[in-house]
Parts: sequence; structure tokens; C-alpha cells
Amino acid sequence: AYVVDFDTPAGYTQTVANTGADATDSDAGTNGQTGSYTLTNGQTNNTLDAGYYQTGAIGDKVFVDANANGQQDGGEAGIAGVIVKLLNSALVEIARDTTDANGIYRFSNLTPGVAYVVDFDTPTGYTQTVANKGADATDSDAGANGQTGTLTLANNETNNTVDAGYYIPAAIGDRIWVDANANGI
Repeated sequence: AYVVDFDTPAGYTQTVANTGADATDSDAGTNGQTGSYTLTNGQTNNTLDAGYYQTGAIGDKVFVDANANGQQDGGEAGIAGVIVKLLNSALVEIARDTTDANGIYRFSNLTPGVAYVVDFDTPTGYTQTVANKGADATDSDAGANGQTGTLTLANNETNNTVDAGYYIPAAIGDRIWVDANANGI
């Protein structure tokens, strides 16, 4: 009886075992070892495989969109302390981060091929800007509900273009009065 023991290469994560046809699935269990195999006289078994992948990341910035154009223009600062959630395809929270002093957040060690959604909490006093206007690297990706569309990473992919922009609404007003003596004051 033989057991094959695979070492995980540096920078890789072992994939799930025994999920498909034996000739094409990964056979290495959580300990990196296959089950026990006994060969008959002259037999060759070329179905013992081990699959590995490199994780990815999603992140970027929550920013003040001072002119409410949906783009990160020069001089528009990040917003600190914003809660950002990573959701699975069923919109269940699987991770959470809070933006740093520069408005930066990041989710690491993400599995390729899995659908993710990023959900941004609207900072107090701010209004969400328009989404998906202009270049993807500098636009706001948060839709009307504060969520991005579905994001799926390739093996070893980092997507640092997932942003959310917010602005503080302005106001104009005062009063209308009866100018009894018509002096304009």
C-alpha cells in the first residue's frame, strides 16, 4: 500500500480534494497526502494529482468626491473609519475591514473563481456619489445600495480598483420677507 505525500509550494494554497472525475481531480487531502493505494503486478496509476492555487485580493479607497462627478480627482482625500464588508454570492458577510487614515481597505487571501461583492457603509453626513462613471481605476464602484457588482478573481489576481466615493451635500437658502419700507434691508 502506497500513500503519496505532496508538499505545498511556497505561495500556494492547496485546493479541495476528490471533487470530480478521478483522472482530473486533486487527490491530496488536507494533510497533503492521498489515500492508500495498492497496485497489482505491472499496474500504473497516473491519476494521483495535487492541485494548488494562489490567492488574490480586492481593495482600494473610499474617497471624498468633492465635485460629485463619480471620479477620484486630484486632491480628493480618503475617508477614514468607513466599514467595508466582503460578501459572498448569497450576499452573506464573510469578512470586514475599516478604512485607514487614507481611506484604504483590503481583503486578502481570496480564493480565485469565487464570486465576491464589496459592500460599503455610507459615512455619517455623506451622500453616495454616482457609480461607474469614467475610468475604472478612479471611479466609484458602489451602486445605489452601497454594493459593487459581482467580482471574480483569477489565480493570483489583485484588484485594486474597487472604490467608493461620497460627498457632503451643500445647501442654499435663507428667507423671504416683507420689506415694509422698500429699503432692501
